[in-house]
Amino acid sequence: MNLITFLCDKVIDPANINQAQNEMSFDDGTQAPNMFDHITIHVRKELYNDYNAHSFYNKFNGVIEQSFLVGTEEYIPVSETVVDLLKTESTDHTFVLPTSVKHPTKNKTYSVNLIGDYAFQKTTDKVKEVVVKKDIEYIGAQAFVTDIANKTSTVKNVFFIEGNPTKKMLSTTRFELDETNIDYCEFAKTTKIYVKKSACEKYKEKWNKQIYDIPTHGYKPSPFNFTDQIDYKIPGVTITHKYGTFAREFDTDFSIYNAENGNSNVAAFVAKVSDVKPGSGDYGNAEHHVKMTSVDVNGGYSGGYGYVPAYTGVLLKVLDKEAASNGFYYAIGEHDDATYTISNNIMTGITVNSSNVPASVADPVYVIQGGVFKKAKANIGNFPIHQAYAKISGVPAGAKLRFVFSDDNISTGITAIDTKKADDNVYYNLNGQRVTNPQHGVFIHGGRKVIIK
Repeated sequence: MNLITFLCDKVIDPANINQAQNEMSFDDGTQAPNMFDHITIHVRKELYNDYNAHSFYNKFNGVIEQSFLVGTEEYIPVSETVVDLLKTESTDHTFVLPTSVKHPTKNKTYSVNLIGDYAFQKTTDKVKEVVVKKDIEYIGAQAFVTDIANKTSTVKNVFFIEGNPTKKMLSTTRFELDETNIDYCEFAKTTKIYVKKSACEKYKEKWNKQIYDIPTHGYKPSPFNFTDQIDYKIPGVTITHKYGTFAREFDTDFSIYNAENGNSNVAAFVAKVSDVKPGSGDYGNAEHHVKMTSVDVNGGYSGGYGYVPAYTGVLLKVLDKEAASNGFYYAIGEHDDATYTISNNIMTGITVNSSNVPASVADPVYVIQGGVFKKAKANIGNFPIHQAYAKISGVPAGAKLRFVFSDDNISTGITAIDTKKADDNVYYNLNGQRVTNPQHGVFIHGGRKVIIK
């Protein structure tokens, strides 16, 4: 052992450290003369001067190492390769916990594997969501509680991407803290915990706090058990006019609702190259439309057109009806073991915080309104988080436009077509799907709506 970390928020008085012969907590040099030369003690930044004032601690490698800041976060090493997030004062709406951090003055990178006690209490009401990537080994007491006195939290959602949870991830179970005492609970009762569908039951099993019931001589759920807060169904996306936009800080899957409920089949689109065509697309009326293709054929996950890679802005389309069902939900993507590169995408996603989007007459952006994109020619303040806008090139000079889209559902995914080609002798239904033998109804043929009776 050559590194010792004191996580406590008060200085440990050397008088309380056993230094008696044969009982000493640290060898005083009588048994290992060079021991102090090989041990470094890490302490909290605010306690550095107090520790450094004690001659007892100065024996250790001559110095006391302090925790360090990276942006609004404070980290402390707990080993040569791992740090603990002591606290954050982030003002981000969605705080994404880094998987690694580089020391600001040393040429050294650490893995972030621990979330300390009370880590988010300094965020006040700013942080509403936390995204926790993989490899977290420990979650401290009241880590996600922002109001310690009242045991409440303004952190509404925590997303755990790790697919293999362990019981020891929780401080209350790792250290066998009193599981009937809310003072130690890692989460407030109002915080929702979202995990992958494949891991949902594992989390409920591993994080099922039990207490010993004396009358029955058996175990029962703790009154502060939060397994009922764990779910894989993420709400919050509403599509009322066929189309919507989306972006997230982690991979997401929009096919899960349709797979479980048989409706609201949602696909995600991008445009690899801006492609403006004259005439209306498949929804609404416009002078021009943009040809788009599904994300799976543009560098995304090849197994489905509803899978959206992290930080990718997309256009969402309900394929089977006008609007997504009430109660529609999506899930954390299960295929995040790969990195997806979506190139030349006209869609720009807004993540982490709502954002100001610059726009002008010379350089407009396009935003969804009522199922179609409309031109914005002035800056947009506070563009909503987890939505996206389009930057479209190739627009005719001086044209007054709103954009709609054309697409075609084929076996490899949702691939765009140009319904305005005069020589296109195939039929499409109003969802843009190719129809081999059209019977009765309304269809698109040669870029026009036709009625077959």
